Amino acid sequence: SNLEAVTKGVNNLKDEMEAMCDELQQLDEALDGHLKAKEERDLVRWKSSVAQETSKIQAARTKDFEKLERSLKSEQDSRIRKKAAEEAKQKREAQLAAKAVAAKAKEEKEEKEAKAKEEKEKAEK
Repeated sequence: SNLEAVTKGVNNLKDEMEAMCDELQQLDEALDGHLKAKEERDLVRWKSSVAQETSKIQAARTKDFEKLERSLKSEQDSRIRKKAAEEAKQKREAQLAAKAVAAKAKEEKEEKEAKAKEEKEKAEK
């Protein structure tokens, strides 16, 4: 009878322990489920933030690229204008030099003609 009471108590304790183990296993599985769901949410958030950062970086690079293109075009336009101005200046200088040479040649021709006329008049006298 004492033995039966102890056996009964041990069996009750065993049943309670097994029930607790089952409950702990269910809680453990539930916790695993919550942790997995949290990890998945965190991963989705992380992927989203990476995508946003990537978009921002891409937008910044595109903006920088466009700015560099405008700067390069402006520089090229400036060089073209400078070259055209230099060519126009050289052309004007060449035209002025040609006019000066022509004027000098005309002056020398007129001097020769005047001298020749003068010598002719002297020879006729």
